[in-house]
Amino acid sequence: MPGRTFIYTPEHPHPMNEQHAKYRVVFHINDEARAGMALRNLANLLDDAGEEHVEAAVVAHAGGVIALKRDSPHLADLERLAGRGVRFAVCENTLQSRGLSRIAFLEQAEIVSSGVTELVRLQHEGFAYIKP
Repeated sequence: MPGRTFIYTPEHPHPMNEQHAKYRVVFHINDEARAGMALRNLANLLDDAGEEHVEAAVVAHAGGVIALKRDSPHLADLERLAGRGVRFAVCENTLQSRGLSRIAFLEQAEIVSSGVTELVRLQHEGFAYIKP
């Protein structure tokens, strides 16, 4: 960018504009077998870009909702990510079609009417779409 100088320091590893814009990203999980990879990718993004520069969401539907259950093998990772500001959404259509109760899911997870609609909504709001 003409007329601008960026200085890289440990405190500011990535140049941000004057408004300190955030990277906005939604991770799509519809297969429990790929959930671990998605959560690792998200943690790596937060580490690399700096969690203060990332607004992140995870949307789970179909087989991916299993990854956000309270008894998930990913529970420790989910809680760490929630503590870093990541928002989680679980598809109500999937819960109903599989006879699953809201109570079985991560406390921090928001139940949304449709996981696909939530993905579309977030992309419309400018979130980058990631599906590992």
